[in-house]
Amino acid sequence: MEPALNAPDPMVTALCQGMQRTSVPFALLVGGASHPYMQNPAFNALLVAAHASTGGAARLWEDTAVQAELATCRAIESECRLVRPELGYALLFVPLRSPGGTPLVQCFAREIGPADAASDGLSPYLFLTALNVSHCFVCLFSRSGEIFWLNDAVKRHLYGHTQVQQFHVDDWIHLVHPDDVLLLNSHFSHGMARNEIAPVEYRMRDSDGSYRWLLSVSTAVYGVDGSISYWISISFDISGLKQRELAMQERERHAGQDVQRKIEQLLRVQGELATTQKMELVGNLAGGVAHDLNNLLTVISLSISLLRKATADEAVLRYAHTIEKAVEKAGRMATQLMTFTGRKPRTATLLDPRQLLTDISDLLHKAVGDEGEFVLQCAQDICTVQVDRAYFENSLINLVVNARDATNGRGRIVMKLANTVSERDGMPRRYLQMTVSDDGVGMSEDVRARVFEPFFTTKATGKGSGLGLPMVASFVEQAGGFIDVHSTPDAGTTVALLLPAANAVLPPATPRSTCAGAPEGLENVLLVEDDTQVRDALADMLHNLGYRVSTAYNPQAALHYLGAGLKVDLIISDVRMPGPVSVLDMLHVLERGGNAPPLLFITGYAGEVLVQEGLIEGRYPTLFKPFSQDELCEAIRLALNGAQLVR
Repeated sequence: MEPALNAPDPMVTALCQGMQRTSVPFALLVGGASHPYMQNPAFNALLVAAHASTGGAARLWEDTAVQAELATCRAIESECRLVRPELGYALLFVPLRSPGGTPLVQCFAREIGPADAASDGLSPYLFLTALNVSHCFVCLFSRSGEIFWLNDAVKRHLYGHTQVQQFHVDDWIHLVHPDDVLLLNSHFSHGMARNEIAPVEYRMRDSDGSYRWLLSVSTAVYGVDGSISYWISISFDISGLKQRELAMQERERHAGQDVQRKIEQLLRVQGELATTQKMELVGNLAGGVAHDLNNLLTVISLSISLLRKATADEAVLRYAHTIEKAVEKAGRMATQLMTFTGRKPRTATLLDPRQLLTDISDLLHKAVGDEGEFVLQCAQDICTVQVDRAYFENSLINLVVNARDATNGRGRIVMKLANTVSERDGMPRRYLQMTVSDDGVGMSEDVRARVFEPFFTTKATGKGSGLGLPMVASFVEQAGGFIDVHSTPDAGTTVALLLPAANAVLPPATPRSTCAGAPEGLENVLLVEDDTQVRDALADMLHNLGYRVSTAYNPQAALHYLGAGLKVDLIISDVRMPGPVSVLDMLHVLERGGNAPPLLFITGYAGEVLVQEGLIEGRYPTLFKPFSQDELCEAIRLALNGAQLVR
């Protein structure tokens, strides 16, 4: 059905022109008419095909069901649907009121298949309703540029309300910022001539008189003949972003560095993202390697303890002692792996720095090397500090290694420890000051400013990870201290650490008691461990100490044994094991039973895994691998006595 020449309303004219050649089957009913004012060729073609066997295409609008849905749509002013599965099509009635006040009903039709027969979804034809409730600004305009439809968001923006009876092109033009009128006009004119309108930013006056920045994206809608039926434009309010952008541009314009600052900002964001990804990768790798290494070291350590008890041969015992020392060093390496990425639990303890330097003196000298000179100067009255020992050791080693590299392994490195008083935090306070100085190549001010950035290094590829100094800075910050770096090119570098004094005295050292084990047959232990070598080594050790030992390869098996009547005085369990039942699940089952035996956790992972697995660190005694026979005995005694242990 062709539209009349004189349309009663501008929107009717625009809809007819826009939908006449579209491939979407469409009809438009004006006012209270029972027959359409316009019915496009696509609508006619669908009806003729659907009613080919009945010849009822021309009688569609006499159908009582069609008229009932049409009347309902007008009465409730909401969309209604009519599905005709027997004819293979469905109708969607959508009410619309033109700016001139004329009530309209749009009728969309579409073919449906068997799978669609039970569905009431006509989503391809809900675009006007969906666009109308959108918070974006949406308008439809003809090929000549005449706007014939605005959604409610635009009406609220332009007029302050949605009950707009009539709108004109002049409204739109007069509301565009005067400085943007020429830009907008030429932009849309050029784009419509090329059948492709690029996105454009401009300012539009709001109903309250203020201006908003909008970003408009326009797309052509084509008819069945391949020509453009109309255009749809969607605009986004970018005022907040634009204000920040303009403010930044203004500041950079005065500084004369607009382009450079944007590039630096982008590079910084990219660098931070890359650093985060690297840190996560390194952390995961370090945690996994440390876990596997700790498991192997536990097997070696326990096997050496068993070997000591099984032989009196002095030569064998000397070899065993050598292996024990190697295990200690390897354990230190595993600790350092976790320390580099912050995955080792930070356990602050009271330390005597002089004793710590004595313990790691060999490591410091070896770090410097035979060709370099290492001087250690430590005052007599050094104060104690409350810090994590492993992080402190690793920080000292890192500083010495950096100094060695700065001198190419042939210079002079001086480490000094002394007490000092500083007002860094606003009040006088005692600190332990530790400085590491070298006579190496030194650093420029630009390099010195970046030394604490993760992965930043001036060393050759493969010579440095860029993690050493960031780890040191993290340790000092966690300890409540400060770190300074002073350097001059070709004149050396001095790094100073200030750690808060603990104001406490270490108690006299007491020798560790030797584990005597348990009287045979007195206590039953259930060992839950998935690693076969660790499980076997621990079981042998516990047997050798006099305990009666049962083993399970995962928590599910442990619960089966306990449910079958196995009585135990203590459960020793790894923290993370494969299987459908987690250690936390096992713990919940035991606690619900009301008479759970004491439990001792052992793990080769860092302390954070306890939290990840829901096992709050400190709630149950925990022993970190690798450990010795004496440490195992002490942990078992504490667990049986209800004490807490985290080593």
